[in-house]
Amino acid sequence: RQTVNGVTEEVDGKGIFALFAHSASRDGDPHAHVHLVTMNVVQRPDGTYSTLENNKLVQHQKETFQIFTTELAAETAKLGYSVEQVKTAAGMSFEIQGISQHERNLFSSRHNSIRDAEAYRAELRERLPHASDTQIDNMVQRQTRREKNHSLTAEEIKTSIAERLELAGTSTEAMLARVAQAEQGQRLTAGQIVSAAIQDLTTTESVVSGKQIMATAEKLAVGHACRAELSAAFAEARAGLIAYGNDQFTTVEMRDMQLGMAREILDGKGQFEAVKSTVEAKAVTDSFLEQGGLLTPGQKTAAEAIMVSEDKMLLVQGVAGAGKSTMLKLVNNSIGQDVRIIGLAPTGAAVAALQNSSGIESQTVALFLQKELEPPQPGQRTLIVVDEAG
Repeated sequence: RQTVNGVTEEVDGKGIFALFAHSASRDGDPHAHVHLVTMNVVQRPDGTYSTLENNKLVQHQKETFQIFTTELAAETAKLGYSVEQVKTAAGMSFEIQGISQHERNLFSSRHNSIRDAEAYRAELRERLPHASDTQIDNMVQRQTRREKNHSLTAEEIKTSIAERLELAGTSTEAMLARVAQAEQGQRLTAGQIVSAAIQDLTTTESVVSGKQIMATAEKLAVGHACRAELSAAFAEARAGLIAYGNDQFTTVEMRDMQLGMAREILDGKGQFEAVKSTVEAKAVTDSFLEQGGLLTPGQKTAAEAIMVSEDKMLLVQGVAGAGKSTMLKLVNNSIGQDVRIIGLAPTGAAVAALQNSSGIESQTVALFLQKELEPPQPGQRTLIVVDEAG
């Protein structure tokens, strides 16, 4: 932090960092990893010194892990090894192909000791019922951690590895031979990865940030490309994207889809016979409140808007817990036989939640699109409620 004229702000500074590459775990298993040591002092732009503000380091742990792992996988692949992607709690990691799961387990003493500490894990869960799985795992990890054996030499580690492989009926040479024979899969280009990341993100979001695109590409790129290649590919891909400023982008296809939806909304204005008159809709909400029901001003406005709208499409927006389900239940209960109401949601779980909370008979969007809609009764109109439409 730097204070100028009484105003304190976070600024970029210069620090001292040291990387220590290790090849073995505390238990003597082969385990390539790197320790980053940071001095708690930085030089500000004005030349003065201050302590390090480490919130951002903690905040971006997963992002940092992914960048490091993607770079390591890319360098490993360049050495001729065939790598396969593996999902972990921290992000997308990788394994070298040609090594069996049994052989991996032989050299997973640390992982196994943590996994086997079930009694301590159960005790922690009982004592700390509100702790997350990650917090419990971290406490188990610290409790089961062994002291480092600083006297263990590289040759002793290699000998230990060879002995364990021999006891398992194989050898270092045989394992390395299988690794060398493992076929490398087709490597994707950085351009293909960035395109896949953009497509993946824009299936659920209309506008995405460059940071989101790069973060998704980092995961997809494990074993295929490094960050520098991804950055260059994204710089090229930007030409085909529509920028909205402040690092926000969308695709031409998504833009056209959004414009099409906007045209549908405009063309549908005044094309629907209202479910109730303004007076009738207000009577429904007022009666509900008089009978002891609870409605916020927003819920009351939304319920009445649905009942009096003459538009084919109406958008109701509310954060989680705002009471949309309560409002929809009131609308559903107030509608007569001349209107049938159908609920739609993206997933089975969302369908169950919508139906149970509002009483509206519901189904998934996919199922609705697959089958032909039954014709309504003579003189009956259809009101479709799409939950999670955003």
